[in-house]
This record gives sequence, structure tokens and C-alpha cells, in this order.
Amino acid sequence: MAEGPAAGSAESAHAAHGGAHAREYSVINLAPLQAAGLLNERGEVAMAMTETLGVDNAVTTYRFFDGRRIRDHGTFAGQSLDLVDLNDNGMVVGRISSQAQPFNPRAFTWAAARGWRILPSPAEAGANAVNNLNWTVGWTGEAASASRAVLWTNGGARITLGPPAPQRSEASAINLFGFTVGSVFGADGTSRAMLWSPLGGALDLGMIEGGTGAAATHINTRGEVAGSAGRQTQSLGFYWSRERGMVPITADNIFRTLSVVDLNELGDVAGNTLISDGQGFFAPYVWSLGAGYRQLPLAGAPSGNLYGLNNRRELVGDLQLSIQDRADRRAALWNGAAGPVDLNTRLVRAPAALVLDTARAINDRGEILADSNAGLVLLRPGRTGTPAPVLGPITGIPRYTQIARGSTLDLAAAFVDSSIDESHTATASVNDGCPQSAPSVREVRGAGEVNLRHTFCRAGPVTIRIRVRDRAGNASEVALSRSVREPNPGTQP
Repeated sequence: MAEGPAAGSAESAHAAHGGAHAREYSVINLAPLQAAGLLNERGEVAMAMTETLGVDNAVTTYRFFDGRRIRDHGTFAGQSLDLVDLNDNGMVVGRISSQAQPFNPRAFTWAAARGWRILPSPAEAGANAVNNLNWTVGWTGEAASASRAVLWTNGGARITLGPPAPQRSEASAINLFGFTVGSVFGADGTSRAMLWSPLGGALDLGMIEGGTGAAATHINTRGEVAGSAGRQTQSLGFYWSRERGMVPITADNIFRTLSVVDLNELGDVAGNTLISDGQGFFAPYVWSLGAGYRQLPLAGAPSGNLYGLNNRRELVGDLQLSIQDRADRRAALWNGAAGPVDLNTRLVRAPAALVLDTARAINDRGEILADSNAGLVLLRPGRTGTPAPVLGPITGIPRYTQIARGSTLDLAAAFVDSSIDESHTATASVNDGCPQSAPSVREVRGAGEVNLRHTFCRAGPVTIRIRVRDRAGNASEVALSRSVREPNPGTQP
């Protein structure tokens, strides 16, 4: 959980804004293809969008949404870009590596004002978290293939955390005051959860009864810590404070497999519980010292996952609707232990065929980062998103079907605008080198559809793009990647 307000202000903010169930959301297109994204409290989003161009050939585009506009800030061919954290100043941290040498990453920071910066390290390094002082924590390589937990200051100075570990150490999270948590691995590979002070002092957080290891992954501004702990064959969540020490998170006193995904400023821990070993079904949960373990309702769905928690006790994730089709999911919102709400039912003027499948993060303003069949989107509470039109997915190609070379398909993408008085133009491209036709646009009162007919004349990976622009130049784009195959002998394409 990103740093946020104190507990009192979080609770009053929830009361002032009303319950999450009453909210409607406007949709903002962010990335036309599936992308990894990070959301901060200002509603900014950092994204890494990867497009496959051929066998062992992919390009990643880094883009940033400042709350109103999206701008691209570099493309990376032959490199892997891993975005890990985004603070409220708009600073992104993560790891970058060559696809030819994936195990030799470098830690980086990025901010709009100063661009890309590789953090100093004697060898490979990775950044895992950044606080609002622009202090970054992670690890750096050491001699004999070991690694060391480190903190980089805003000026780039590198501070090692704690004494050298028998095997390795790694910092995972940092709060506003510079207190950092992570793991130290002994010579036998057993991990211990650690808390480091800003000056590098170390505190072992202990172990749950019968535990076989622990790793600290979250810390809030009150100094409360959450993470995972091993016990026999199970993985459990844990909560730690100076007053209570390490407290195991269990489901009705049964030691099920539990993961921890978030910790807020109120001390709530959120995560997922394995409820069916054979089928891999999960149920989301929320836990606190006062209320204990509470499994969130699934509204009849066989499985669900949680990914984010804010300081208003709103939780987001997804519901798996079908046992047979694991990809049949819907983005969901829980208000505390109530819910869930299918976010698809709360959208204002959504384009036809748009489906939100997973909600990835939620901030205290109630903005939600979500995956959809039209790429990465931001849901903004209220009836107005940005001036740009909103696009749905490209339709006309079955979801799991390859395109046969020589096929002619009629493709379409629906769009809507927040203004019913707007008019739009569209462009389209298919990167297969085949003859291109111009798209047509039909619209009424700010809503319409783009149509494109295309004959796929070459086999291989292909990306189709449709871009819609209004009279003021505000534009959104949607894309679809597929594979074109050679037609089967003796059949018509």
C-alpha cells in the first residue's frame, strides 16, 4: 500500500465520500495492449506496454499518465523493463535488463523532470520500493553471487542496510520515515523478516510458532509490518508491531495457504486464501487485530483474487465466473467485508463490448486501475473522465482463434465521448505489410463505431490498431495482437 493519511483522516474521508456501492465510474483508456501499470494517490499511472513483433523480438514502450494526458517516454527493444513502484511525486522505480542477460538487471528511477537514472551499484541491482522522500530500496550484487539490502537517497547515495547476510538480503518496502523491511537469508537458505532503520540498524522480527521462515513485504507509516511466513508445508500471512510482535494470520484458526497483497494505514492486511488445493481456487480476505480474519464474499463465483486495498477499506480484484474457463473474470470491488460489486455494472457511457476483467489497484480518491479487453484503463469516480473519447475492444476476430492467411475480416471498435456534441475521425493500421484500407466512422450524439475491412496476406504475428480523435485533437487508441497462420491444405482461407 502506498503511503497515505493517518487513520483518522482515512476514516473521515470514507464517510465524506459515501459508500463505494453508490459510485459510478468514467473510463479512461491508458494502454491499447495489455500492460503492467502502477497507480499513485494523485491519479497518475506509469505503464510498460510490450508488443511482440516476431520470434524473440519484442518492444516495450514506457508511458506515463499525468491525470489528463498520456505521453510516451521511450521504447526499449531487446530489453525487459520491470516497473515496481510509483510514489506520489511521480517517481517510478524498477529494474531493467537485457533480454539476452535477464539475470543481470540494473536498478533505475524515472521522473518526468529528470528522466531515467541508473542507480549506482557495484554489480547487478534491483529497486523494489520508493517513498515520498524519493528514497529507494532494493538490493545490489556483492561478491560470490551474494546480494545486499540497500537504500538509495534522493541524491543517489547508496546506504547498505544491516550487516552482510550469510547468503543474501533484500529490502522490499519503505515507509515515509525511512524504515525499511525485507528479508535476510541464512547459510541454509532460511529467510528471516527484518526491519532496518534509516541509518542501517537491523531488527529481526522473529518467527511464528513452528515457523520455517519469514519475509517482510509491507510497512505503513505507523511502523506496522506485514509479510509471509512458512509453517510446515503452508505459507501464511503475518502482522507485526512493536507492541504485539509477530502475529500469524490464519483462516478460522486453520493453517491454510494465505498470501498477503497489501497493508493500509489502519493496520488492515489484505490477501488471498487457497480454498481448493486441487483446483487452485482462491478467496480474498481482510484481517485486522480487532476484527481478525474475514473472508470476502464471492457472490456465487467459484474463485476470486484480491490485488489492492486503500485507506477507506475498499478492496479491488476479480471474480472468476467459470470453473472451465479461467480467463472468464470480472473486475470487482469490495467495501470492507461487503460486496462484491462487478465494476462493469458501474460504468458511465461505456463503449459496446468493453469488459473489465481485473482491478489491479485503488487509491484513496477511489480511482481504480484495471485490465480490460481494450487494454489498461483507469476508472475515475464521477461522470467525467478526460476529454478524450473512450474506446472498446477491436471485435471481429474470435478470442482464441488464429487468423488464416488470405482471410478478409470486418473489424470494428465502438467509442463514446463525454460530450454528445463531439464528432470524431479515425485512423487504423495493421502491421503486416499488406494493402491497407481506410476505416469508416458512424456516430450519433458522441457515440459510434469505427469499421475496418482487412485482408491478411502474410503469416506471422500481427497488431491491429485503431485510433479515434475528436475535433480538439484529444485521442485514444485500442489495439489487438494476433497470429496469422498458413491456411490448412485443401481448405479455403
